[in-house]
Amino acid sequence: MKKYLFFFLLALCTQTSFGQNLASTEEEPYYFDEYDGWYVKLGLNVAGVRGLGGQQNEVERIKGFAAGLGYTRQLSSRDNLWLSVEAQVAQQGFKFKFAHLASDPEYLRVTYFNLPVLVRYFPLQEHQYFYVGAGPQVGFRMTGQIQQRAGGTLEVQDEAFSNVDISGVLAVGAHIKHLPSAGAEVRYQYGFSKFVNPIPEARHSVFQVNVFFPAQVISNLFGGALFPPLRLR
Repeated sequence: MKKYLFFFLLALCTQTSFGQNLASTEEEPYYFDEYDGWYVKLGLNVAGVRGLGGQQNEVERIKGFAAGLGYTRQLSSRDNLWLSVEAQVAQQGFKFKFAHLASDPEYLRVTYFNLPVLVRYFPLQEHQYFYVGAGPQVGFRMTGQIQQRAGGTLEVQDEAFSNVDISGVLAVGAHIKHLPSAGAEVRYQYGFSKFVNPIPEARHSVFQVNVFFPAQVISNLFGGALFPPLRLR
């Protein structure tokens, strides 16, 4: 009799525990209030070049702007994997350290229309606003110029630059207010392809600090017709 009572209590405890786990799983809330979102991104680039070997100490980084539009969407039911596609205009390039004469080139600036695609992963369940991301980026050159030490600008011939730049992007960021379209981020762009034909070993190396916010903020300035309203769960 005692043996049957023991197995009965064991089965009852197992079923109760399973039922509690199931209930907690079903009732676990989503962290984000949306399935997707459009966002505007504004940032600062700290751009440089790598791959110059012994001449690396002759150049240094320059600052430039980055601005664009992005769209992000949930990929997993656990709310911890998202895909982000962006279009942004960004200034990149580098500075020559030893420009002494007025006619010496001091800055090389290239403006790109970049298309990064990132997968965002949220590894910490207790702090789900934090994420890491990675993905490829294709950049299309818009302008390229050299600025002299005296301030003059020289337009560079098109054949001096590559028209397309291929890079990889790594990112670390955090969201605010449970919105996938609002937050701040730090990313690094690692260039894979040459961008200055006379210096074929040169590759882009760009750090970017940016903030992003819902595109509806801009849309509301134009009567709310540019982007759909926030789609809450």
